[in-house]
Amino acid sequence: MALVLTMAAAVAFAGPPKERFLHELKLDSQVQGEARWDQVQLVVELEAGASNPLFVLRRGLRAEGGVVTLRSLSEAVVKDAVLPRHRADSWVMDFKEPIFTALWAEVQKQAGNKPSVADLVAFTGLHVSKKSLGRGFDLASKVAATREGDCSEHAVLLAALLRHYGFPARVMLGTVLVNFNGAPAAFGHAWVETFAKGAWKTADAILPSDLDVHYLPSAELTDEGPGFGASLVPAVQGLRFKRLMLKAR
Repeated sequence: MALVLTMAAAVAFAGPPKERFLHELKLDSQVQGEARWDQVQLVVELEAGASNPLFVLRRGLRAEGGVVTLRSLSEAVVKDAVLPRHRADSWVMDFKEPIFTALWAEVQKQAGNKPSVADLVAFTGLHVSKKSLGRGFDLASKVAATREGDCSEHAVLLAALLRHYGFPARVMLGTVLVNFNGAPAAFGHAWVETFAKGAWKTADAILPSDLDVHYLPSAELTDEGPGFGASLVPAVQGLRFKRLMLKAR
């Protein structure tokens, strides 16, 4: 499992200390300067045999000749059901471990007995004080103890905190499009979706809030048991695009 986790971290996930990212995906852009996501379209050429990523399925699209065009990059409204596992303590989101007792006291000190989603996002970003790619894909309790990691560690800790406080949460794996150094770029990433007001919403504890980010999930981390490392392999493969091309609409 260690080999799988190391591969997943090295190949797939962005780890941005401040505004730096580890793993940039190749993006062919025909857009001059920074992109406005409501004025561009994305052409995705899948590798042979690859399944449609989640951001394609959510829009009801199919690949034709291995190519999918997202003519609108507006956020998809996602209303699929909240499942018991989205609320549960698990092997990965193990928020019933003793290490969390101290965290609950810290959260209460900073945000009271009923923290909001925004409070927990901010708390996670501050608690994981060492933005590092030195971890594989740690369990939430390990992140709570080491206070170190990249986007995957931020995501599992945030999901654990959200579930403890009654917010359904799930970890998503995929791609983010972001204007970076004056031009659009694509990066592998992990983040959280939480259910509120009848729909799933993005919650991200590592990317700076002032970044103009568009999220393209490829997969949900559905296996949170001891064998979760093996489930990361298809998620990693879901980030291996033959080509990503951004064009003006």
